[in-house]
Amino acid sequence: MKVNAIYFVFCLLLLLVACGKRGNKVEQQEKKTTGLEEKDGMIYGLACEGCNDTFVVMIPTSDLDGRPLKLNVLRAMKRQKVIGILEPGDWCAVKLNAKDKSVADMVINMDLLKGKWVHLVMPHEKDNARTLLLLENPDANVDSIIESYMIPIERGFQLMRKGRASTLGVKIVHNAESDKIPVEYSASSVYESWKVVDGQIILSEADSVKDPLDPTKMLFNKDCERDTCDLVLLLKDSLQISYKGHVSSYYRAKE
Repeated sequence: MKVNAIYFVFCLLLLLVACGKRGNKVEQQEKKTTGLEEKDGMIYGLACEGCNDTFVVMIPTSDLDGRPLKLNVLRAMKRQKVIGILEPGDWCAVKLNAKDKSVADMVINMDLLKGKWVHLVMPHEKDNARTLLLLENPDANVDSIIESYMIPIERGFQLMRKGRASTLGVKIVHNAESDKIPVEYSASSVYESWKVVDGQIILSEADSVKDPLDPTKMLFNKDCERDTCDLVLLLKDSLQISYKGHVSSYYRAKE
């Protein structure tokens, strides 16, 4: 009887150790999937009365019943790290100074960031455009024909509540007639979500796509693009972001 009891206790201990290891693996996996969020050094909240070129006054969303924080932003303002002027009630993100928690190194007006942002994009001439035009009509004025198709389109993205996003101006129809057009617009990422992490804006394509063999099922999109951009400027009707060292300027599209 004692031998059976000892054996039972030994098996129970092995089971507990195994469960503990399995739990560690799950925890490590969760940390890996949420590593981007763990990197985020921003605090979020609502702007209050008293915001100016020297101070930002905010109530963190994590403690709405607490006292407002008054943060010095003079250095951030000089370094152009105040992205969007705050009005009372605006949702904002603040990056605190590592050594002095009464100083904000960066401030972002998250509400002002939302909306439709576009810029004008010109098409480019297809590689074989001139050859095809001359084959169809040897006397054609190729330069004039191509110039007539050089029409800019508004292209950009819309940032919405709850991290939703959509891409504007990317719909390109391919048919027999479009093949005869001597110009084309460059391809563009199709964004479905956005977020601000550690002072940068991340625009992402869909994490999942429909299964081509079964439209009722969704598959993980291993080729999902995530573009991480620096915020350079944000005004009521103007936005500048930097991606891989290139600054792109946008204006707010009319609703």
